[in-house]
Amino acid sequence: MGLGLYLAATPRVSNPLDVVEHHVRARHQDVLEALGRADGLLAVSLHPAAEDIEFAFDGRQLTVSAKTSTVGPGYHAYVCEMLRELAAELGATFGPLPGEDDGDETGYFSTGSRDALEDEMLAWLLGLAGVVAEGVAEGSSGFIISMSTDSSFEFDGAMATPLGPRSSDWLEAVQLDPHSGRDIFPWWSPGLGAEHAAGRALVRMWTEVRWRTPVDDDERELLDKVDRDLRRAHELDPTLLLPWPEWSAILGFLARDDGLAASIRERAAGMAPKIGYRRRPVCVTLTDGWSVRIPGEMASSFDDEGTWCGFMPGRTIWMSSFTVGDPESPTRSAAETLPTKKPSGTPVELPPFPEDYAQRASLGTTDAGDTMLTVEIARPHRFALFSFVLDDAADLDWARVVAAGIRG
Repeated sequence: MGLGLYLAATPRVSNPLDVVEHHVRARHQDVLEALGRADGLLAVSLHPAAEDIEFAFDGRQLTVSAKTSTVGPGYHAYVCEMLRELAAELGATFGPLPGEDDGDETGYFSTGSRDALEDEMLAWLLGLAGVVAEGVAEGSSGFIISMSTDSSFEFDGAMATPLGPRSSDWLEAVQLDPHSGRDIFPWWSPGLGAEHAAGRALVRMWTEVRWRTPVDDDERELLDKVDRDLRRAHELDPTLLLPWPEWSAILGFLARDDGLAASIRERAAGMAPKIGYRRRPVCVTLTDGWSVRIPGEMASSFDDEGTWCGFMPGRTIWMSSFTVGDPESPTRSAAETLPTKKPSGTPVELPPFPEDYAQRASLGTTDAGDTMLTVEIARPHRFALFSFVLDDAADLDWARVVAAGIRG
């Protein structure tokens, strides 16, 4: 459920995806998050809360699809303007696909009516609030709105959004007046002003920042982006209320000590930080249906072979998964799915798992002399191997608790 664009054009150029890529890199570098190419496809990300804008070319027709309600009317208008610019370079006109009434559910692409665009976004929000409120009344919880499902955050409230959780009271207020829920959209106003910069920073602070000293260039760049956006927002509108204690913490992680940093620290004195899902544990989706609950400050990634790694200072987790036999015709129990060869380390007892799991754990050391807890866990025909590498052997109890949160 959401609003967006689904448009098509017949380019007069032979290489439309090259034209789109060049245009985006040249004209929209200030907002470009990521860009990826595959055969006949181009994916463009222009905001940390946005799904990719997807361009597809089949040799004749160029189609573009973008979900915009995850970010707001400012983003929707920005994407529409980008497509108008692209149309001139492609020698084509974007419009609805054959058989479709309108490729823009808000009507903005064809009419340019800002009022209609905002009304449609608020109507979508009103419908969303009603659906979630009904679910809450029926006893459901944990609603995730406009966010990736690769990781599940723990939060208090009725639903999680890219700008933090929202309560049942918030849902009730939105049903009475949808304008009161504008704070769910990180990019409401047109243009790249103070609100846009602050919204982009807040999305990263809520969903990406791990609230500790960065351990690599990628983490430092993330904090740099947040700091740059907050500085821009403050410069464009010095009266704008910004997240002072969280900004102060980020400046500390970056060891920034200029005049503005001193002013921010002074503003933040005595204020408790509240922003950041990753201040609490996160449930990460792994391969073959497995998941694990890890500290929110732990970084994680997959390599090209599908091996997952979670890392935080002093603690690393490696995970690989395997299929044993034919899961479509199950003949093995979970215990029979475990490898027949037992590990060579010292057996370690883990906290209890559900009855339909089989598991064993052993303690050993790596070649570098670090403590390593190996956890083998199985469901019928599915097996996962976790290796917890610990700089300090005293962290073994921590590893056992994390291992107990593995599910599949």
